[in-house]
Amino acid sequence: VLCKEDEEGSIHFNVNGGVAPYTFLWSNGATTESLVNVTGGEYQVIITDTNGCELTYDFLIPYEDEDCELRIPQGISPNGDGLNDFWVINGLIRFPQNVVRIYNRWGTLVFEAGPYQNDWEGRPNRGRMSTDMTGRLPSGTYFYVIEFEPGKKAVSGFIYLTK
Repeated sequence: VLCKEDEEGSIHFNVNGGVAPYTFLWSNGATTESLVNVTGGEYQVIITDTNGCELTYDFLIPYEDEDCELRIPQGISPNGDGLNDFWVINGLIRFPQNVVRIYNRWGTLVFEAGPYQNDWEGRPNRGRMSTDMTGRLPSGTYFYVIEFEPGKKAVSGFIYLTK
């Protein structure tokens, strides 16, 4: 994913199989194994080996037309008014292997999603929790942990749920 603040990206292929040498033909006319200065959009590459066997890859590099800095709200109010009804973590799209866990004040896991889709509205999906008539957890302070890909430090903090 490329974000507004990103310069450009690059695409690199490592070919296994077929008979070397290989030729590359990119949708933008480039003939190199790697493509640099890539912006968000659709790309295609045709890889041909010495015997003329071709393999075509079509793919999309997503582009977010907004700042992808990770911003974690400190609270949600899932009351149906259209404001802060969901816990939306801006910039999480940059971490597709994320796992989000939310715990109640006693340390009991009440919600877990991986990858998280910015869709938590205060409903538990783990354990047997006390909920109101809408199926939501009680108002209060909850603790969250967001894990990213291996090697990246997890982020944790508190979120306040109010109705």
